[in-house]
Amino acid sequence: MGFDQPKLVAMYIDRRLSGLQAVQTLARLNRIYPSKERTYILDFRNTIEDI
Repeated sequence: MGFDQPKLVAMYIDRRLSGLQAVQTLARLNRIYPSKERTYILDFRNTIEDI
């Protein structure tokens, strides 16, 4: 079934992400949940161009 946590609203990234790995990792925040209105990503390694 994989990782599914709809309450997750923040993610700290401290390693390089690219391709499918980037999509799968960032998509973990893209789950709906009552009263969840925003998500936050603090990325220490990647640039917009990398993602």
